[in-house]
Amino acid sequence: MKKLVYSAIFLLMWVLFSNFQCEEDGHGRGSWYVSNATEETLVVNIVTAKGTDEILIKAGNRNELLAWYYFDNPVFDDIYSAIWGDTLSLANAKVVVESEDGEVLRTWSYEGREDEGRQFFNGKDWLSFVPTSGTLAWEFTILPEDLVQE
Repeated sequence: MKKLVYSAIFLLMWVLFSNFQCEEDGHGRGSWYVSNATEETLVVNIVTAKGTDEILIKAGNRNELLAWYYFDNPVFDDIYSAIWGDTLSLANAKVVVESEDGEVLRTWSYEGREDEGRQFFNGKDWLSFVPTSGTLAWEFTILPEDLVQE
């Protein structure tokens, strides 16, 4: 009897968890990366209504900003609801890039997403790619010319 119960539990868990794997049937994973194409280590501060998250990115490296599992096709704008929440929080959303010494090198705000030049909050400035089947990713690369002294 125990063997039958354990088999039933195993089968149920297998069915449940197999539905969450990255498949070509519309289920999968979306990832957003920030990469550093400069020659110095950068501190990327993600400012939300809840506080600030710091991400240290060494020169030439990238870090995953967000992984998002979905049951439908992901879109770039999913990053906003996943990190910043509602639209009220987006009004004050910003990303501040600093040197390791704390010097502010660049600030991008959600409100400035349509301004001239490259904008962190504008999906057209992100590269999208498919690293593996069932996965969609976006990458924003911080370039040396982005780091204009403020």
